[in-house]
Amino acid sequence: MTVCLDVEGRAGATPDLANVDEVTHIAVVDETHAVDRLLGIVNVPMAVWIDEDLNVVRPAEFAWPGEVEGAGAQQLPDEIPERMMAMAATAGKIEVDRTYWLDALRDWATNGSASTYALDADTVLGGSVDRTTDHSAAAAHFEIGQQLHRESRGDDAVEH
Repeated sequence: MTVCLDVEGRAGATPDLANVDEVTHIAVVDETHAVDRLLGIVNVPMAVWIDEDLNVVRPAEFAWPGEVEGAGAQQLPDEIPERMMAMAATAGKIEVDRTYWLDALRDWATNGSASTYALDADTVLGGSVDRTTDHSAAAAHFEIGQQLHRESRGDDAVEH
């Protein structure tokens, strides 16, 4: 299942989600960012593995499905601040083993709970951490900003 986290809905979704006829799996748009809150998504691409019994067997983690056409700093508009261009260039230098995640996912799909990549409940819960006060405040401001945006009060949303 793919969940697109997008404020504007399908307009900002990936081509697969924008063209429903091309989707070959369950694909939804989460305009309210409920998946973020409930499963700990803090960036994209991230994944959470949930088994047939609705147990989380791998919590939210970086999940790179492979090369994405057109991805990278070249997509950034020319008018962004220099420091953001420098950050994007630095991020582009991060080396990622893009096959590891897919290999692990395939192993889990084949072997289920016997997969060495599937974690038991104690391990999943053991990796959980309490939300800091700052994180909670940031989440609350995000929700306020999103609601104001949905109410077409973009100017009021900016401060949040």
